[in-house]
Amino acid sequence: MSQGPRIGAHTPTSGGMAKRALGYAETVSAEAIQVFASNPRGWAMPDANPEADTEFREKAAAMDVYTYVHAPFLINLGSPTVATYENSLASTAYSLKRAADIGARGCVVHTGSAVDNNHLDNAWKQIHEGMMPILNALSDDAPTLLLEPTAGQGQSLVEEIGRGGLAGAAAQDALQHELAIALQSPAQLGVGGRRLALRRSVIGLGDLEPARDLHRHIGGLGTAHHDDGARRRLHGAAGLGARLV
Repeated sequence: MSQGPRIGAHTPTSGGMAKRALGYAETVSAEAIQVFASNPRGWAMPDANPEADTEFREKAAAMDVYTYVHAPFLINLGSPTVATYENSLASTAYSLKRAADIGARGCVVHTGSAVDNNHLDNAWKQIHEGMMPILNALSDDAPTLLLEPTAGQGQSLVEEIGRGGLAGAAAQDALQHELAIALQSPAQLGVGGRRLALRRSVIGLGDLEPARDLHRHIGGLGTAHHDDGARRRLHGAAGLGARLV
């Protein structure tokens, strides 16, 4: 397979990842896939099945399909609610482990929200205190933790930075900078960072909107305006050698 940009899809996993997820990838000719390793709307962390994980890794490698794990939607490392914060840390660590188990290249986690403006400063502090032990425990060949901007959250960590007049990729770069400060590990952020990176964009409805997480089928956006947005993202990805899922 060429080393250019890979185009893939989020795949179903019911019935077994090796059979269902990779079967779906084969059907749609996906070069990269994203999967859930647990219930995306719950905190449950089911035990791994080593035999099934080995089967998936070997089949994905044979098909030359890049895999990414998407962590549960409930994760919010900036939450002022103690239970949510603690569950978010545990779920992030679990998702990274499951990503490693199945040979995934990265684990996608939503950037989250401080919820309340009065909690914003403390949100960055708790991200540092909670995430540094998790990041430090990762091996050099561990999956990258990919941060994905999200929509619909009060005091979104992306939106707070966007208020400073930055937009698009610039706002995301600023978020990356703020996270580097919070985690005190700037060398591990940015292009080529081993343990933490920013997932640049999700296909939306028009211009790049870093605080919006709008998922669409590339071939079924419905209007020329939407299709133009997809074309621009495909063109941008080609220039970066990025994966599109």
